[in-house]
Amino acid sequence: MGLSYFVLVVIAISISLFAIFQISNLRDSINQILNENFESILAAEKMVKALEAQEKASLAMFFESADSLQAVFDQNQNEFLHAFEQADRSAIYEQETTILAGIDSLYQHYLAASDTLQLHLRTIGADREMRLYRNLTIVPITHQLKERCQQIGLINTSLLREAERTARSISRKAALFVITVSGCAILISILAAIYFARFILRPIATLTQSVRNIAEGQLDQRVHLQSNDELAMLGREFNRMSEKLREFERLNIGRLMQEQKKSAAIVDNIPDAIIVTDADDRILLLNAAAQSLLQLSGQWQNETIDQVIADSKMRQALKSASMTNPDAQNSEQLISLTQHENTIFLRVKKQHILDEQGHSFGVATLLLDVTPLKMLEQMKSNFMATVSHEFRTPLTSLSMSLDILLQEILGPLAPKQLELLQRAKQDYERMARLLKQLLELSKLESGVLPLEFLPTNIPELIDSALQPLQHQIQAKSITLQRRIAADLPEVWVDQQSFSWLISNLISNAIRCVPEQGKIQLNVYTEDDRLLFCVEDNGVGIPANARESIFDKFVQLDKGAPSTVGSVGLGLAIAREVVRAHSGKIWVESEVNVGSRFFFSIPIFRTLSHSQEKPQTV
Repeated sequence: MGLSYFVLVVIAISISLFAIFQISNLRDSINQILNENFESILAAEKMVKALEAQEKASLAMFFESADSLQAVFDQNQNEFLHAFEQADRSAIYEQETTILAGIDSLYQHYLAASDTLQLHLRTIGADREMRLYRNLTIVPITHQLKERCQQIGLINTSLLREAERTARSISRKAALFVITVSGCAILISILAAIYFARFILRPIATLTQSVRNIAEGQLDQRVHLQSNDELAMLGREFNRMSEKLREFERLNIGRLMQEQKKSAAIVDNIPDAIIVTDADDRILLLNAAAQSLLQLSGQWQNETIDQVIADSKMRQALKSASMTNPDAQNSEQLISLTQHENTIFLRVKKQHILDEQGHSFGVATLLLDVTPLKMLEQMKSNFMATVSHEFRTPLTSLSMSLDILLQEILGPLAPKQLELLQRAKQDYERMARLLKQLLELSKLESGVLPLEFLPTNIPELIDSALQPLQHQIQAKSITLQRRIAADLPEVWVDQQSFSWLISNLISNAIRCVPEQGKIQLNVYTEDDRLLFCVEDNGVGIPANARESIFDKFVQLDKGAPSTVGSVGLGLAIAREVVRAHSGKIWVESEVNVGSRFFFSIPIFRTLSHSQEKPQTV
């Protein structure tokens, strides 16, 4: 086997060295062509061009001033001499050297004749004698010089062609050799492959089958290879690995059983209900609290949610975790469940179970009993509603008294008295707004606020909601852009509360953006929901406050100044309005960059008597 590898390596090295040798020869031939012949051809062409330019200048002297054309003649003389020197340096053949010597002698004779012609033209001028002198003496010399320069070019062109033929011959020989040797190498490789398949692949196949058996749980595998090479060493190590796996399995089966019992005991003793389902909504695990809550006593293992759970709300809550989008945030919602004529409230929290690749293969659902908290919240809402209602009568009386005094019905007021009464009137208006918001929030939370759901044209509703804000927008030179999808359907909403919702979010954005700021309202459909987005380039909201801003009486310490009379109920009311429409509201923000408030509602294209209106628990 080692000899086979050595032969293949020697063949590969031989092919490489020969290819390098032939490429080097080709490179030398090309360099020789360029260095020895190409420069001579260029020099010959330059000499011919220089002679033609000198002839034109010499002829022009018969019609123009000889002094003005002397510079042209001298310049081309220098170019001819420079090209001649270049050709002389590149000449390596005796024939080429002889021609160059003749060119040198003829050119000196040409220069002497040209000097005679130019001297005569300067002193006497152009006459018939000089024209004959030029035609009979200078022109023949010029023709001879051109012919000899062209001979230089022809000689070097012939040499170039010969060098090209030589290079092609070397290339053909190299290609033929490489093809021949490569064919031999392929043949040897085929024979080596057959050898390897017979003496190497068979033991490897045996090892592969043993590995497959181990993967299937058959840990008693052993291989026997009758050789002393690397494969035999691999076989011995495989046998050691198999033995260690058997020992490891014996040691860990007991540990796994203990851990499984421990985990089951922990889950069963958790007071809150835990339900684990797979991607097909089959129940994998229920703890004791979940079995008691769902009143299950029979077979539930690997049964679907629809087969086991009777309550429709509970089925919907457990099945609402979308397995098609495991990267989505883990959801949380509140549902109510009636048992023994008592209503209990459950907060449903879902957690996707991910594998090593990050794909979801199940959902763990935790059902928290929040009935006491819900009752406490209801008591708090009732208390606020009662207090707000009781305050309305004295506040109305206070308003009438302040109006009578401000109108000076009982007599004129001093400036200081008028100022105090105006401040008292402002405090009354602030308190009245607060009580109105508290009553609205209380009614929304308790579900007693009358909401009239009607099919609504959203663009028209937006125009109506934004109309009262135009003065504020113009006062701060704010750019308000609206991007509303053209194919929006009519949706069922309570027009008054929904108009207030849009107006409140835009008003908050106006308060947060600087002078000449930007606000953008986007409305579009996404699946079966209508999505609204109010985006601004204002001060932004800190990350630790993005959840709490929807709670009651929450105002940020930093950022935009609050509206006079505001106590932090606007976004809390907005959340309840969205919930009353079976929707969801959230915010995305970055400090000193801006905020984006989103809310979505389901699209009800029709609403028959059998369908329930949107509501919240």
